[in-house]
Amino acid sequence: MEYESNIFFRFWLKLHDFIIKNEVFLVLLSVYFIYNINCRTLGSGDTIPASLLPFSILEYHNLYMDNFYFYYFSNYDQLWYFKEADGHFLSSYPIVTPLLITPLYVIPYIVLKFNNLPIDLFHPGFAKTVCVMEKLSASLIASTSVVFVYLSIKELINRRVAFIVAVLFAFGTNTWAISSQALWQHGLIELILAMFIYLVLINEKIKSNKIVISLGVLSGLFVFNRPIDSVLLAPVLYYIFDMRDKRIIYYIFSAFSSGAPFLLYNIYYFGNLFGGYTDLLKLFDLSPEMVTRFAGLLVSPSRGLFVYTPITLLSVLGFAKVMRIPNKRIKNFLILMGISCFTLVIIYSSFIIWWAGGSYGPRFLTGMLPAMAIFLGFFIKDIKLNVYRFKNLSIIFIVSALVFWSFFTQFVGAFYYPNGNWDGDPNVDLHPEKLWDWKDTQLTRTFNAGMASSPLSCFKNIFSAMSLLHIKDISDYSIMKLAGWYGIELWNNVPTRWMQDDAKVALKSPDNQTCEMSLQATSFYHPRTLEIYAGDEKILTVEIPSDGFINLSVPVSLVEGMNVIRMHVPEGCERPCDIKELNNPDSRCLSIAVQNLKIMPSESIIYYTPISGFYGIESWSGIPTNWIMDDADLGVFSLDNLTCNLSIRARSFHCTRTLEIYAGNAFINSVSVPSDDFINVTCSIKLARGMNTIQLRVPDGCDRPSDIREINVQDRRCLSMALQNVRIDCGNRLRCDQSGERTC
Repeated sequence: MEYESNIFFRFWLKLHDFIIKNEVFLVLLSVYFIYNINCRTLGSGDTIPASLLPFSILEYHNLYMDNFYFYYFSNYDQLWYFKEADGHFLSSYPIVTPLLITPLYVIPYIVLKFNNLPIDLFHPGFAKTVCVMEKLSASLIASTSVVFVYLSIKELINRRVAFIVAVLFAFGTNTWAISSQALWQHGLIELILAMFIYLVLINEKIKSNKIVISLGVLSGLFVFNRPIDSVLLAPVLYYIFDMRDKRIIYYIFSAFSSGAPFLLYNIYYFGNLFGGYTDLLKLFDLSPEMVTRFAGLLVSPSRGLFVYTPITLLSVLGFAKVMRIPNKRIKNFLILMGISCFTLVIIYSSFIIWWAGGSYGPRFLTGMLPAMAIFLGFFIKDIKLNVYRFKNLSIIFIVSALVFWSFFTQFVGAFYYPNGNWDGDPNVDLHPEKLWDWKDTQLTRTFNAGMASSPLSCFKNIFSAMSLLHIKDISDYSIMKLAGWYGIELWNNVPTRWMQDDAKVALKSPDNQTCEMSLQATSFYHPRTLEIYAGDEKILTVEIPSDGFINLSVPVSLVEGMNVIRMHVPEGCERPCDIKELNNPDSRCLSIAVQNLKIMPSESIIYYTPISGFYGIESWSGIPTNWIMDDADLGVFSLDNLTCNLSIRARSFHCTRTLEIYAGNAFINSVSVPSDDFINVTCSIKLARGMNTIQLRVPDGCDRPSDIREINVQDRRCLSMALQNVRIDCGNRLRCDQSGERTC
């Protein structure tokens, strides 16, 4: 028994030593893991540029959003997060955060390139990568800020209090629900503020010019990352200028060095010191309403700091204990930090949209949370844990209740928000009075709506993200999708994209050449006309059925350089949500779905494509088959005057019917087609150079299966004949068949 106790004791000592030696890494790893178990991002339009800019830097070597703008333009109405300047689209928000995290994106970028994935938001693999990297990067920034809060409290107080405060800061404040969920500027503000505090504490122990220079570099980044929060820099400025020696010069020079690139960027592109942020000055209002806004930032049921993070009430009490710090410079630094936090609340009180738009809790006050955590540590230090005294027991109960509620609100933010759509129904920006409604708060509605994600769903999301890396697009990546396309969907494992009523693709040609453009298309809800233009020239007009895909093939003349091909639907697009019988909430405006888009150099002189009267392709024993109406047209493109053989396998619907074939207006052939089996129909046709129309007429008309009782089928298409293996054979010339294959 004694031997077993000794083994356990030695094991415990080794474990304790391991934890102490690796405490920073273990805190970082533990917090980082918990931050990521909801496996989703919780950003908004504000965070979009920051999530994309690292990829733009790595792929295009610039700071522009040009290559991502069309995706958002095609899918969203308001694009406040992009700003046009100097002929390019730029981030409306500071770019400090995305620039600093770009090194984290190098390995994912290499993986994308290795898998031949385009840097294209229309590709779900890349879109998912953007979300994953935003989440991982934001979580790393937030976790690192927790580490510096832990180290700061350990320096000021002790390891036990540091651990407690680190847990409260990590999981009881908006550091979890905001900073760790997306690339908000608040995350980096928290990290730098926590680093400020730690570096000041260390500098008081070990005077170092390197620390002063580090404070300067961080200060330059701090100001240009979120200018409004620069008031939190006041304690650092006091601390530095109180030195009254040459270290002030070191600080100023290093601060200017780190801030200068962002200053130049803002002046060059936006013509002012703070870039796109300057527009926010219009939203500041120094009026008596500030009193109400100030109260809202602290106690509003749907935005109040003391409602979502009530442990900050203890921080206020802890701030009074800062006066006991023996080191005068540290004491003054922290007193100024508290005053700066209070001033920050006043500044945001002058902001008309003090509730920070659509977001969770008091987002605007997130940046000052590391300072509040330091003050919280002083309160916790003096809590007496004597449960036999009523007064202490009451304090423990109250503190426990505040801690539990703080954890609960952040858990709801991480795993439930934005379910319930409190921000949008009705829109909080249009109805700010709801911010004071205690009967319908953001927290209660979000919680009652249920979880948006759970830790168990994380594994499913991971495997889903990995599978998206292997999804191909509707075309190879030499064909660029411009405006008018929705994202990739898999239809029976075939990549498919819906068009709006107008969509464009572009490709670069090394020289002047004729290529074959081929694709498969089907129309949304009812047949529509598809017009294809190469430059300004219309090269094809075709009727697209809604019951299935048809194959299209057309020659296109490319010029050396960039070529734009436009696909236009004159009837326009429709939203599924507007069609009652579909009962579909999809709000996209859909016209035609496209698969297998190819533009390839071709030596063929014959191209065939259905123009009108054809239904979608069906597979009969693996053979592509098209039903036609009583009048169908084939478009045949010939690059020369030719005499060719047309061959078709045909079978009539329900009863024997006559098939008449015309080349233009010239009658070619007439044949009786049975309904019990396919027969081969062949005839000779003369093709003129250019576009030729082959007309297939069924004078007996077509019938709807739903009108024939003995068939008992609800199919309401009007069917005359089924066609297979349509081929045009021009002797030793290349010939084209229905499947698009060419042989010699």
